[in-house]
Amino acid sequence: MGNIIDFEAIRKEKEEQLLTLTLEHASQLQNYINKNVNIREMVKAKHIFNAKVERNRSVPFSSLEDLLFQDWLKHDYLTIRGTTIYQEFIHQFSKANGIHPLQQVLHALFMASVLEPFKVIKFEEHHIYAEKILTGEQAFIYVTSPLEITTNKIVFFRSIPIFTQLLCISDLFAVDEEKMNKFFLDFHKSQDSWRTFLKKNAIKYVWSCP
Repeated sequence: MGNIIDFEAIRKEKEEQLLTLTLEHASQLQNYINKNVNIREMVKAKHIFNAKVERNRSVPFSSLEDLLFQDWLKHDYLTIRGTTIYQEFIHQFSKANGIHPLQQVLHALFMASVLEPFKVIKFEEHHIYAEKILTGEQAFIYVTSPLEITTNKIVFFRSIPIFTQLLCISDLFAVDEEKMNKFFLDFHKSQDSWRTFLKKNAIKYVWSCP
């Protein structure tokens, strides 16, 4: 009996390792931005962002709006070199540290992530039980900070899969019914796939969210 392999224990151990690695990776990305994104790049990014969300540039960001801008800056903004901030980060990180096979997987997951809408079913301190808006598929999402959010609310957030759960790697942005109706109307008129449409347009519907 002593030789029986406990696959569930192995899975949980691997899940914890990947979760820890992912959170460290996200922290390293933010540190990279704080140290390396210069004022010229930030000004250009804000100019493009303002145009995308049709924002009055003279009005300062609210704290929630700034969180949305920072998320877009990390993952979707294209620099003057034609790459995302995240791509530049992993290029520098790989040169300095080499690439572990697990990190290659992690990089691919981060690059594929989009702000995606979910309907909240219920929440606990660090977990959300939600339904994917497009497919109705149920998801179990881990969030790093305790939260309270209204059930049946539509929220957009960025996540990556960690074995049987999703890890939220952004803030949560609640959207009202009117904006979601507009979102679906625009999506069904578009020729883009679901993820491509989200990549291009999610910030327009999340902007100035309640």
